[in-house]
Amino acid sequence: MVQSSTLDGPWTVAVQPPASLNGILATLTKGGQVKTLDHVGHYVDQSVTNGIFPTIYVSTTPAELIMTRGAPSYEPIAGTSLLDVANTDDNLIVDPTTGLTYVLISGAGSRHLC
Repeated sequence: MVQSSTLDGPWTVAVQPPASLNGILATLTKGGQVKTLDHVGHYVDQSVTNGIFPTIYVSTTPAELIMTRGAPSYEPIAGTSLLDVANTDDNLIVDPTTGLTYVLISGAGSRHLC
């Protein structure tokens, strides 16, 4: 659990979160208003253990989070002119001839990112 005095941060690990948050969380998740990030992944856990706190972005509209471990690391995809972003758990592909980046979101198909 993390805390901040504003949505813009800075964010830090909550040392003693109020016990009342458990009831609020239960109500929001039961009603389907929020989904928890119970398993943020080994990379985030290890980073926090090493004193590296990830940047937290807050969105007040529906959004997808695409994360890399540091600057994107590109690897060629055999038999194509495309590049795979290797240092992410997301499915990111770059077309260096056009500069377009594609991402697979929730199995819904490729979408142009930027």
